[in-house]
Amino acid sequence: MNLMVVIQSYMTLHFIILLERRKTKVCKELAIVSISNNGLKIAKKILSLIDGDLYCLSKYAKDDCVKFENLSEITERIFKEYKALVYIMATGIVVRSIAKVLNNKFSDPAVIVIDDGGNFVVSLLSGHFGGANELTLRLAKILNATAVITTATDVHNKFAIDVYMKKYGMLVNNYKLLKDFSVSVLNDNSMRIYIDEELEEFEFSRELTERLSKAVFDRFFQEYDLSITFRDYVHSKLILYPKVLHVGLGFTSKVSYEDLLNKINYIFKKNKLSLKSLKTISSIDRKAESESFKHLISYMNKKYLVNAISYRVEDIKPYEDKFPTSDFVRRTVGVGSVARPCAYLSSNKGKELFYEKFEGITVSLFLENPKGESW
Repeated sequence: MNLMVVIQSYMTLHFIILLERRKTKVCKELAIVSISNNGLKIAKKILSLIDGDLYCLSKYAKDDCVKFENLSEITERIFKEYKALVYIMATGIVVRSIAKVLNNKFSDPAVIVIDDGGNFVVSLLSGHFGGANELTLRLAKILNATAVITTATDVHNKFAIDVYMKKYGMLVNNYKLLKDFSVSVLNDNSMRIYIDEELEEFEFSRELTERLSKAVFDRFFQEYDLSITFRDYVHSKLILYPKVLHVGLGFTSKVSYEDLLNKINYIFKKNKLSLKSLKTISSIDRKAESESFKHLISYMNKKYLVNAISYRVEDIKPYEDKFPTSDFVRRTVGVGSVARPCAYLSSNKGKELFYEKFEGITVSLFLENPKGESW
């Protein structure tokens, strides 16, 4: 794709779920906590291959680590600062130290325990959403140790819905329903699953049909156990919203943040689409630099994890004639069309679903093209 500037990106897809709880704070990746000399040796072996910070009990601390006196106090401090915590000590000690700071599986960091001999690496907390299981396997390989993973879907090699939605950066209608769905998978219960027809060619749809081959995939039931959709009217217990929708905006300098937000909300509500599936909002660079656009993105990123893209005139020019143009717009910004080519580019040359003009604002909504790399 032609050169573009990402105006605001508070996330990477890999940690999309983690970001939802830490919108205003940048988290560090890894902290290793040791309370013995042996633990210190194990920690340094890990840190020779993985970047991270080392915390040591003062009694055994060296110059290259952060010293602490009380494990519970240091745990309370670092629990929200890191995406993953590795404790080299007995599991019971760790359980007691984290007990007061636990929140939920969607907000807590990965917590891993390694025994003082480096024989076992235990995934203790946030195995799926926090990535503890994945990191446990990596650490076990580094230490030539035994990985201990107890999440039922992993033990029985079953489809894990939380790993799946994290992999593809999906949002969900109700986090509490993920557990019920996982129980159904473990018990081999019959399930009815809905996938939007427009989403059949996406990789996430193919994976779901392969992994849940015993489920009934149809579009004629009145209610479903799981739906993969970008719409708001599907009757389903659990709904996952893939990030596949892209909005392009053109607007005059007098337009406010509230005007832009209201028009986007109107388009989505009118067409019964979910804002949870909105991936990007784009415009030409001079408009993307406006306070109204920046304010819009700040709000949409915090609420729906939406990213912004800014395109230069030279990025848009090769594609502006694919859509109706305006001489007034060309005189104002240098190209004859803004909203449509911007949405077209950000969707990887996808399919336009809706286009509407308002006073001072044009909105184009595209569905992402599943073939080829996204932006």
